[in-house]
Amino acid sequence: MKTTLKMITTLFILTGTLFGLDSKELAVTIDLSGKQRMLTQEMIKEAFLIKSNIDKKSNIEKLKHSSQLFDRTLNGLIAGDKELKLVAIKDKKIQEQLKKISTIWGGFYLDIKDILSGTDNEKNYYDITSKSAELLKEVNHAVELYAKEDKKSNFLLANDMNFAGKQRMLLQKMAKSLLIANNKIDVDKNKREFIESQQLFTKILKGLSAGDKELNLRGTSLPAITKQLKFIQELWSSKQSDFKLALNGQNTKDVINDLDNLLIESDKLVKLYTASLYRQKQRDEFASLIRIHATLEKMDSKTKLLLKELAKAETN
Repeated sequence: MKTTLKMITTLFILTGTLFGLDSKELAVTIDLSGKQRMLTQEMIKEAFLIKSNIDKKSNIEKLKHSSQLFDRTLNGLIAGDKELKLVAIKDKKIQEQLKKISTIWGGFYLDIKDILSGTDNEKNYYDITSKSAELLKEVNHAVELYAKEDKKSNFLLANDMNFAGKQRMLLQKMAKSLLIANNKIDVDKNKREFIESQQLFTKILKGLSAGDKELNLRGTSLPAITKQLKFIQELWSSKQSDFKLALNGQNTKDVINDLDNLLIESDKLVKLYTASLYRQKQRDEFASLIRIHATLEKMDSKTKLLLKELAKAETN
């Protein structure tokens, strides 16, 4: 039995791991890379809350935390981070994309630091607003590359998990657009962006429950995820009239809080997808081990002997 296990281990070493990263690592990577999309919008929201003098002290601390988290996560995706449980994927396209993000982020982060230090001016806010679209676009492309990495293993939850993570970004984007419009910057454009984000959130929410061919969402019947989706749907529906008022300059602070509450529930949803993805991968890996064991049993004696010697050498 021990010899067989060593031979299976050696076969893994010879062919590479089944999934590039192990199950948990890849699930965490998809979650945290997806969270980067949300942070691009969260940072702008917090910056404009500071500019609007809304809970200024609290939002300075929040902006400090979110910008440091973005920076650390980006570095972790590039080079790995044990504490965040991030392992760098040595894929050329992914690494090139992360370096592209790093270049854009460098200039963006300088503006954020000016806001945090109190040396900000109007240009800082215009700069982060103009840079945010490009930063979000490139971060989103990185997430799609990670999702494709997962598809190599034929898993079914990766795309739904990706879109569940995108919901977090859309909520922050709505808050950001609302605050920028209230600061009289590109008012019509930001109101339109708010409505478009609102409509896309609704479409994704329905697709996560019942499926959506256009978005390639499968939908789900998993009890925990279904329950959380239903809760978010009820909360989301109850806030639609408030959103209309906010677009007319009313109850802005209350709507920002509502969006933050929806963000908390959406983040819980992503964690449920992460756990389900991990369990699905474990089941598939176990089935793969059984298939490998069956293959080993059918091997001729010379091949078995070769693998046995390689396993012995690996142990030593």
